[in-house]
Amino acid sequence: MEGFFLDLCENPGAVATAAACVNHLLMKAVDLHYSLVQPKLGGFAHIFGYWAPGKTVVIQEDVMGMCSPAMYRDVFMQCNAEAVDHLGKYVIFHLHSIGYKHYKYVLNTPGLAGLEVALETIGPSLLDLVPVFREILEKSGLILQVCTGFEQLPEALRKLPSKGLFLAIPDKHIRGDEEFREFTKANWKC
Repeated sequence: MEGFFLDLCENPGAVATAAACVNHLLMKAVDLHYSLVQPKLGGFAHIFGYWAPGKTVVIQEDVMGMCSPAMYRDVFMQCNAEAVDHLGKYVIFHLHSIGYKHYKYVLNTPGLAGLEVALETIGPSLLDLVPVFREILEKSGLILQVCTGFEQLPEALRKLPSKGLFLAIPDKHIRGDEEFREFTKANWKC
């Protein structure tokens, strides 16, 4: 990682060239995947717990959590835009709550279906991120992986629109569909 971060600062052009090659390989791999995998029930499910009516993939740039948002914009954003353009309208971008600062640039990716944010024990709390989530939901969909902060979720849901929001809650907090329906009915702002 040291070499990557040094190259990102000292030779961003070389990193951008390498990123473009990796991006091209990603697009080819996803194309190959979907040439072999056919839709079920009219669409595709993803390991992140959502279903889409067309081909879907989640892209990410986790290392950007340790870089300035401008580095994402200048070096990686174009690759992500090309991937979304190539892969279609059901591409989701994955972020971690400790490394989300480049989300505004991600939101400007044409055709992106939404963002997925995994909450973590370190970094901002769920309630601290409510303004960010509200901003995301004004422009896009949001999958909220409530890995931590479940106790704050009822208050957060009262402050967030439900349109475009998909909740992924571990079964240690909610153990089934009926419990989930009861929870959302009691806490979701509709």
